Order: sequence, then C-alpha cells, then structure tokens
Amino acid sequence: MSPLNQFLSAGLICLLLGGCKSTPTPYEPYGLYGGYSEKQYADGSFSVRFSGNVSIKYLTALDYVVLRSAVIAREHQAEAFAAQVSWANIKKLDLGTPGVYAERPELGLKIRFLPAALTDFMATGCVIPMEATLAPYTYGTDKVFQLNTQACIQRLQKKYQLTDQQLAATAG
Repeated sequence: MSPLNQFLSAGLICLLLGGCKSTPTPYEPYGLYGGYSEKQYADGSFSVRFSGNVSIKYLTALDYVVLRSAVIAREHQAEAFAAQVSWANIKKLDLGTPGVYAERPELGLKIRFLPAALTDFMATGCVIPMEATLAPYTYGTDKVFQLNTQACIQRLQKKYQLTDQQLAATAG
C-alpha cells in the first residue's frame, strides 16, 4: 500500500471513530448511543436489556443490566429477584479496513420478583459471574441467579457514582 493510501486509510478510520461516541455509554434509557430498555410480560416477569457503545467494557454492560433489573425490582417493592441470562453478545463493527473493528457489548436478562419469604436465605448478594454470560453451555441456559435488590443498587450505584435521579430515569 502506498504512503498516500495508508494516510487516507488512517484518516478514514479516524473519521469513522470520530463519528462514534468516544465516552462510555452512561447508565440511561436506550437512545442513539445505547442504554437500557425493558419489557414487562403478562406473567409479571421482565426482559431487561443493555446495549453499550464501542467505549464501554463488557463487565460494565453486565453491571448496568443488573442495576436496571434491581431498580425495576425496587419499583415493584421486591426485596429480591431472580435473573436469568437470556442473551449476551459482543457485536463487532467493521470499520472499513480489513482486521480493524470495534466491539459493542449487549446483554439481556429475564427477571422475576422473589417472594419476601424466600429473600432471607436465597438472595443475599449481587453477583452474576461473567462466565455465565459467556459460556451458556457450562452454566446451562436455565441457570438462575437470586439477587438482593438493595445490595445490587447500593454496590453498583457507589461503583459508578450514580445519583438517585439517574437511577430513577425510566426507559421510554
């Protein structure tokens, strides 16, 4: 490749990347640059999704989908909820040059609220192992994690320095 072509290719990549949002997707309702969304089903369960942009890490996307799930559980006065990984994906975005791409994480959980009687001994923490989202054949697609609503909110709100107003924003 000639120096001029290399320069033009590098310029095109910079232009493409410049058109992408260069900061991580904030914890916010789904919009142009990603965010969370949810859907409630007739049985009372929810599908909760988070789509990141190319600047967000996979584990942050996992934290955000768990946090949104916990906020929904709190809105429904549930002390705990069961979360099942419904899908996890890292989209590869082609940037126009062979071998050059960006990654964009997307995750989804199916959640249902746990009865208060089960909360004390079933759901004490706020952890979904990353391996459970990346290796469904190891964990099985039916693996369900019991999570404590308040523990998730406290841990993740502090970790990402989110305000109560940011947590209260609803998906559109």
